[in-house]
Amino acid sequence: ERNYLGGSCVNYGCTPTKALQAASQRIYMCKSAPALGTSTFVAPVRWQEISKHIQGIVRDFRSSTRESLVDHPNVDVHKGEAAFISNHNIKVSSEEGAGMLSGNTIIINTGATASIPPVEGLEDIPWLDKQAIFELKNLPERLLIVGGGHIGVEFAQMFQRLGSQVVLLEAGNQLLRGQEPEIVEGIQQILEQEGIEIHTSAEITRFTTDQPYSISAELASGDEVSGTHVLLAIGRVPVTEALNLASTDIETDEKGYIHVNNAFETAVEGVFAIGDVIEGPMFTHRAYHDHYLLGRYLLEGKEIDRTGYEVPFTLFVDPQFSSIGATREDLESTGQEYLVAILPANHIGRAVETGNATGNLMVYVDPHTDLILGAHFWCYQAGELISIIQVAIENDVPYTNLQHMMFAHPTMAEGLNSLFSNIEAYIHQPA
Repeated sequence: ERNYLGGSCVNYGCTPTKALQAASQRIYMCKSAPALGTSTFVAPVRWQEISKHIQGIVRDFRSSTRESLVDHPNVDVHKGEAAFISNHNIKVSSEEGAGMLSGNTIIINTGATASIPPVEGLEDIPWLDKQAIFELKNLPERLLIVGGGHIGVEFAQMFQRLGSQVVLLEAGNQLLRGQEPEIVEGIQQILEQEGIEIHTSAEITRFTTDQPYSISAELASGDEVSGTHVLLAIGRVPVTEALNLASTDIETDEKGYIHVNNAFETAVEGVFAIGDVIEGPMFTHRAYHDHYLLGRYLLEGKEIDRTGYEVPFTLFVDPQFSSIGATREDLESTGQEYLVAILPANHIGRAVETGNATGNLMVYVDPHTDLILGAHFWCYQAGELISIIQVAIENDVPYTNLQHMMFAHPTMAEGLNSLFSNIEAYIHQPA
């Protein structure tokens, strides 16, 4: 490992961002207390204290990860940057010098890093990624976020709630490309109501700056937006460039993703790749599941299929947006017949009682088998609800079981009874 043990999730991704999301949500809850008939005093946001709190959590997670590895009798930890010199030989370079390692079995799990767009003037401005933004001494006054995907949308709401004025720029015609348009429209409406300035179809052609904390982004439309800081959030790319894969028979695509078979093995026998360096959804839970599956293959001799399951995700906006399985666009493109059900979140008692009635739930089912094809929830505690759907999908449980399941009252899970009772009779037959 050339930097910190624990990967991007612990050090730069999930852990710090979800801790920041929790802080921003507490602030928002205090400000919105009158909606529940209460009131509270909202103190000024102390960015440095929030940052200190987050870094403390990161250090604890990082330390426990290091201790579990360094103290293990069968693990040697080498700090440095690894590069292949042949199919099964690796050079590790560090400040102390270079060393050589070799192995019959090698697992590549180097993760991903921020994608940098080829925009004129970018090299002249002090742009941020999701790592550098946590190192700021002060809260950005006016933050331009480039990219309206998962990272961009989460950071937009967090920093707007913390007190920044956020401008969100997305080159495509909608935020969260590929997701259900009805849900995306609702999320955008909530973000705009909170004061975020959103521009879609906003292709940036050039950045300019004439003084510190004064950055302008020129758009292809001729418009111009300005801010004090720029956060790049247009996606992530695999970290494979420094591995010197050209000295091996390992194959990659034009983006740098490593080609593997269904058992994660590369073109070189005994060399495997998992996580964000292979094609697929870039989520920590998927990378961790890759590790579990590969462990079964290598240590237990089990047959595995790395593509044989659905990958859920949760977008930690407020309310959360969680999804698993096929979207309407997916079903239409494959010619799959389907039934659909939609339930507004304000039809769930728990959501109304807690003041979290924004959003809706959508689900698609097979009209012939009653199996769930896809579910897309934008509501309070959506991340927990989607896990119920995941268990049903993985175990071929028909939707009718959930329709009549007895859930504890009053919980959000009860909403599944109502959702599946809303399955319409009309069978959608894609053209």
